[in-house]
Amino acid sequence: MNLVVRTQTFSAALARTFFPRMSVLSRDGALELGARALQSVGYGYAAICAPAIVISPVFFRYWIGPDFALIAAPVAQILFIGAWINGLAFVSFTLIQGQGRPDLTGKLHFAEILPFLGILWLLTSTLGLNGAEIAWSLRSAVDAFAMFWAAGMSRRVIIAAIARPAALLFASEAVSQFVGMNLILALAVAALVGLAAVWMAYIYCDDWRLFAIGQLRRARALVKARIARTVPPVPSA
Repeated sequence: MNLVVRTQTFSAALARTFFPRMSVLSRDGALELGARALQSVGYGYAAICAPAIVISPVFFRYWIGPDFALIAAPVAQILFIGAWINGLAFVSFTLIQGQGRPDLTGKLHFAEILPFLGILWLLTSTLGLNGAEIAWSLRSAVDAFAMFWAAGMSRRVIIAAIARPAALLFASEAVSQFVGMNLILALAVAALVGLAAVWMAYIYCDDWRLFAIGQLRRARALVKARIARTVPPVPSA
């Protein structure tokens, strides 16, 4: 659980960078920025969680052992999906806070306590440890969509930001069942899934595409500068 939650540093840090701007923009401007931030987190965090889902069985097998991996890997895979959903909520949480309504987040979290405890008890008593992780992931999903609603995000914005990354995560979960604990196959599939996530971010997210293009131009300039320093000047006649 702690290992999965630590990956949320990415979404938390990205969301917090938007807070100063969201707090000074008008509501329409903040919503527009929130839509961009939601896309950036959705695609960017999926590029971390999707390969992690595939490689979880292998990771636990070589870290602790195959017997432990049989128990821990399914739990971690469920948690990565829940963590990705919870990472999206950081954006709407930041948007609500930036627009001066911190009371909304507190009220929503308070309203979620009793239903979550009930679902947690039901699923844990029937499914054990996997039930506890499913309950946490369900709470994360409910919390995220409640935050989207409280922040005033439109359905079109939400679907555009999360539909494709969510499909990739569930596809990764399905594929991991066939990959199992085969090290070479898991690494290859995880790399392919990661590349697919990066490709999706480049194609469907303007901010990630601009970031990638900017980094490529910077790398090209550095290479040219390095070549210019290593090539000796041509002597004049």
